Amino acid sequence: MNYNYDYFISYAPEDNEDGFVDEFVKRLKDSAKLQKLFGPELRVFYDKGAVRRPDDWERKIQSALGTSRYMLVLLSPNYFQSERCAQELEWWVNEGTAQHLLGEGLLQIQIADTPGLFDNEKGAKVAIPKDLRTRFPDWVFMLHDCEIEDPVDLRNHTTGSINRALAALYSAGRYDVRSEDWAKEKKTSRPQDDLSPKDAKKSAAELPDDPQALFDLCVSYNRTGAALETDGKHKQAREHYEKAVEAGARSVELAPDNVEAAFCLGLTYVKLGVMAKAKDKFKKTREYHKKAVETLTKVLGRTQDDLLVMNALAVSYDQLGDLAEGEFKPKRAIGYYEKALEIRKIIVERNPDDHNALRELTLTYENLGSLADSEFMNKLARERYEKALETRTQLVERCPDDHDALRGLGSVYAQLGVLLSDDEDVREQAKEYLEKAREILSKIIESSPLDLLTSDTLRTVYLSLADLADAQGDCKQAKAYRKKGAEYRCSVFSDGF
Repeated sequence: MNYNYDYFISYAPEDNEDGFVDEFVKRLKDSAKLQKLFGPELRVFYDKGAVRRPDDWERKIQSALGTSRYMLVLLSPNYFQSERCAQELEWWVNEGTAQHLLGEGLLQIQIADTPGLFDNEKGAKVAIPKDLRTRFPDWVFMLHDCEIEDPVDLRNHTTGSINRALAALYSAGRYDVRSEDWAKEKKTSRPQDDLSPKDAKKSAAELPDDPQALFDLCVSYNRTGAALETDGKHKQAREHYEKAVEAGARSVELAPDNVEAAFCLGLTYVKLGVMAKAKDKFKKTREYHKKAVETLTKVLGRTQDDLLVMNALAVSYDQLGDLAEGEFKPKRAIGYYEKALEIRKIIVERNPDDHNALRELTLTYENLGSLADSEFMNKLARERYEKALETRTQLVERCPDDHDALRGLGSVYAQLGVLLSDDEDVREQAKEYLEKAREILSKIIESSPLDLLTSDTLRTVYLSLADLADAQGDCKQAKAYRKKGAEYRCSVFSDGF
């Protein structure tokens, strides 16, 4: 599809009284990374008119919505007081998303606290005027249904938060831009980048040995499969992905030099593998991910370390590692995880500002550390946990308000402390790690007293500190640690548990 705008800004004008929305849009337009994705002049539709004439909707706003690649929704209490915001979102969801790749394109950004918006009841408590709630009954639900990732957080209105928001928008855009490139004709004069599923099937039927027609069909089935998956129709989505594989495999067979077709095929194998694993179909999971590894490895050898290819390959290695671990084949699992690790290290090196990539790298380090620990491979476990500690620390420094990152940091300190506590030569180091874990996890419990996972980890920390005190002959301190752990456990479970 040809877009007139890269981003459509949907916001309440009241939220720009301090000029923050202006500043965000300016930074958005000037983002060098986004310019690399979409072009040297980022096209942003940003309507600053607080009052519109009725004909503006048809003449200006709807036209802009229909030709925008993304809709950025700036969430706040004011947003849910605005009729124009409700109209924009309803049109995008009900009319516009059919034009967008994979049925996606709506990105949510929090610019102010909005009570009730992300409650378990899907925003039932959000304050919306009665007349707007009546006219737009699905307003909040549409946001939840379209949400792909956690909303970007700009609530503190700082330069750092804008930097993180722009990095998140870049991450979201990389996949979609590359996906659109699949469908662009590079070697013939027959452009097929906007074929409907019906036209793609017809073209492939008329030209069954034309690799381009088959590639177009593979892309088309991927698009419809992803849209079905987003709607929760997993069985139908899987059927479309399987048809995409059939068309893609034949296209690659006929034109083995078509790297984009091979990438599309490999990524479809990854999708099918992930879906099979979710249904506990382990044999199918292995088959799909091995096919993905085979296909994507060949693509990677010809694309000069393309990050999207690398990320898809790392996902397959991770899932194969999970399967091997579940089958009690630790050495094989470690081999797969190590391959994923090497790939994720390169991704982070080349994209140091990508928080998601850093988070994935951290999780891979932790998986390896935990598995090596369970197999008494203490040296490898320590190496991987220490690397996980390093990357977790970076995450917390970059995202100080991310409780999950902070919880993860405390957990890694605890794992290292427990691991080293059995080694007499490094018990002081073990104690330092455990004390640091205690400090971090206690703060989390203060703000989230019903966090049972953190509670369990913290109890383990206290018991390990008690064991260390016993080993040093400090029975009084050991008793105090055990008492504290017991008191803490009781305080957590006494309130309704």
